[in-house]
Amino acid sequence: MGDQYMLDAEGKTMPDLTCAEVKTRLKSYSDPAVTDELYSSGQSLVANASERMAKLDSKGLALAAYSGGILTILISTSALWGKLLSGWFFPTVAECGILAIALAAWLAVRSAYPQPIQWHTENSWLESQCIQDHEKLRRYRVLTMWKILDSYFVAIRIKTHRMKMSLRVLHIAFGLLFISFFQIARLDTFFQRLSVWIR
Repeated sequence: MGDQYMLDAEGKTMPDLTCAEVKTRLKSYSDPAVTDELYSSGQSLVANASERMAKLDSKGLALAAYSGGILTILISTSALWGKLLSGWFFPTVAECGILAIALAAWLAVRSAYPQPIQWHTENSWLESQCIQDHEKLRRYRVLTMWKILDSYFVAIRIKTHRMKMSLRVLHIAFGLLFISFFQIARLDTFFQRLSVWIR
């Protein structure tokens, strides 16, 4: 995918390889041991990418559950703290904070949505043009693994982006709620001092 980027060893962005570039590199050597190394490392990378996807899904669902729990508590106790918010500003800010938490929960759930992953097909398993040549078939398998990895990396970027967005929105929500509940804390302190003064 030419318009997507990864980071190199120095932290600079660089474009992903295209299918044509991968094919060119696979034709650029003659040592079968290189194919063995590429094949072995490709299997490890695919397994690692699959594990990363599973971890991202579990983190997304955990973040969604956390946001949903906070949202449930705030809504169920709104009758108690809603009376302590005076004027129009603080109740509006509190409502925006609650909506932001709901949005964060939705984004977290969305990060766990299944993403399309290219996988081995029957044709890639029994490629007619390579089936007569062991080395050619193994190079074709490496190309197939690259396509799988590429689709995994795209999916991982999408999931990571959505999860980061969810966390940003959740931080904004906490900021809005802090502003609202700061007024409640001030009112509570005021009433405590007033009761002490009356006594």
